[in-house]
Amino acid sequence: MSSSINSFYDKILNISDKNVEDEIEKIVAKYRYIDSEGMCKVLSRQIYYDLLNKHISRQLINTKSLGLSYEHEFLVCNSQINGKIILIDLAFKQFLRNKNKILLNFKEWPSDILGRSEIGIKILSDLINYGYTTVDYNGLKLYLSSIANGELIDDLPLIK
Repeated sequence: MSSSINSFYDKILNISDKNVEDEIEKIVAKYRYIDSEGMCKVLSRQIYYDLLNKHISRQLINTKSLGLSYEHEFLVCNSQINGKIILIDLAFKQFLRNKNKILLNFKEWPSDILGRSEIGIKILSDLINYGYTTVDYNGLKLYLSSIANGELIDDLPLIK
């Protein structure tokens, strides 16, 4: 379905970005305090079905589908009204530098990669504090770069 048709459909249903963000915030808040270490698939899939029940556009992404050697799942929700992308990753905390953890599958900590730019710091802070963040396409690419060993993933099979 084209973007203009989706926008028209959203307007008819009186769906606003604020309503979508409010619903996402409520859904994510239900799971925010669960120990998310190693739980990305469980949490992402539960949130996926909660979003489905609210008729919110969503896409479940597995890092294997991006050609990465390990599995991690997260969600993206695309607002058809103004093009915002809402990135949901309650399990991102496992990618924080920690002296008690061993760095596996990565050249450097994803949190360190995000911490190098103003946009990355906002993404990092939002994911840690809220479990989701609002980004544009470049912000999404930065997040993906952080979990892809700093490699830039240009050909994203994601909602644009």
